[in-house]
Amino acid sequence: MKETQGKILMKRFLFAVCILFCFNSQAETLLDVFEYSYKNNPKIAADLKKIQLNTYNKADARGAFLPTLDVFAQAEYDKSTTEISGNPAFAGKMESESKPFAYGANAEQALFAGGSNVANYNATSSSVKAQNEMLNYEIGGLLIEVAESYIDVLQTKKSVVFFTKSRDVLETNVKIAKLRFKNGTTPKTDLLRTEASFAATKADLSRAEGNYNIAVQKYISYVGKEPPANLTMPKILSKHVYKNFEEYYDDVLKFNPSLKAAGLSKDAADSSVNAARGKFLPKVVARASYSNSTNNTMMGMNMDNTDAKIGVYAVLPLFNRGLTANEMRKSLVNQEIAYLNEKSSLEDVALYAQNAWENWNTYREVKVAAEEKVKALSTAMTGVQLEAKIGRKSFVDVLQTQQEYIAAELELLNAEKQELISYLQMQQLVGKMTIKDLKDLKYD
Repeated sequence: MKETQGKILMKRFLFAVCILFCFNSQAETLLDVFEYSYKNNPKIAADLKKIQLNTYNKADARGAFLPTLDVFAQAEYDKSTTEISGNPAFAGKMESESKPFAYGANAEQALFAGGSNVANYNATSSSVKAQNEMLNYEIGGLLIEVAESYIDVLQTKKSVVFFTKSRDVLETNVKIAKLRFKNGTTPKTDLLRTEASFAATKADLSRAEGNYNIAVQKYISYVGKEPPANLTMPKILSKHVYKNFEEYYDDVLKFNPSLKAAGLSKDAADSSVNAARGKFLPKVVARASYSNSTNNTMMGMNMDNTDAKIGVYAVLPLFNRGLTANEMRKSLVNQEIAYLNEKSSLEDVALYAQNAWENWNTYREVKVAAEEKVKALSTAMTGVQLEAKIGRKSFVDVLQTQQEYIAAELELLNAEKQELISYLQMQQLVGKMTIKDLKDLKYD
């Protein structure tokens, strides 16, 4: 069933209202969106909690150097009855009652543990730093997805505007073409091509509206709220652009989170080997204890006992079912794995850096070409429209130029998006996707 003209107009009106009012009224830059996402994105929040958890893991390892101290208190009531029979001289019941009470404290301090405590602390510390490097790297990737969703909303919103204008112009041109065809001044082929362009543009607009709605939902899922009213494409400051690949790659080797994490994991594996080796050595522990006990009996006797001990004990492990030796073997294998992972990470990062650099430079050139194309087609469209008014160009020529112009505008939008995303990916590879680093982006 065909929709009535009233329903079509109502749909257009409702969508226009959505475009105007479904966003927040306050204008926000991409940096504002980054900062909001950093606080509200659940995945980022989970990674930040993991970083917080790692500080506790490090504190656990530090605790091995500290003494242990515990206190105790004990109170009892003991009453017993013994019945004696068989010998009249001793026959009868014997009752006893006591109320023992004791308290005390125990302390222990490891003096030497074969170096295991130091090695375990170093292993945990390096492991925590490695995990934090990768978590911050992951947060940077999530912020890139936030940026991509932001630009997708901007891009699809502009697409809707372009195709809406094109549809309205084509709707008018179809009416004019029908009148001219009726008057015999326009051939039927031009009328049919105008109608075909109008139908294609309506389909393009419908797709653009669908893509826009998808982009808005994606933005909400990443950021946690609806898009801002005014979106702007951020520009990259020239002072933060690398002059050549060698300069960029030097920073990658120095600051790449994956490489730093691989190096730290290797350090952790080395320390784990030292910790396992230390378990073969003797352990020396200092211990001290104090206790006091009191026992009140039914016979009126009070018995007090005080006990204090302090000593140094040495323990040499001889055999524990092969567990220590097996732990040593596992730590050596993990050490080999860590060294191989570091080498593999270097190869992977080199490839990622080369791809990121090439992508960024490619999209910079594509953006420049797209800007020149848009400028040229804008001038051409103005000229074709003027020539059409004096009859030197047909409606078809005007339509074709308009469609080429819209396509060029969309190409420019995509080039701007890809240039920014590839730049952020380059920044991620040098560990500069923090909120502080992102403030260097310029917003025009």
